[in-house]
Amino acid sequence: MFKILIDTCVWLDLAKDHRQETLLTSLETLVKEKEVSLIMPRIRRSHGLR
Repeated sequence: MFKILIDTCVWLDLAKDHRQETLLTSLETLVKEKEVSLIMPRIRRSHGLR
């Protein structure tokens, strides 16, 4: 399993660019298949839970 750290500013850039939807969908699939594990900054996780 690969572990990937994505910084908050990168998440924000990905979220606001509709052209990145394919990338995000692929990443979601890899996470669901347990091929990739995301390491997120603590502040990002707490914002995601809101």
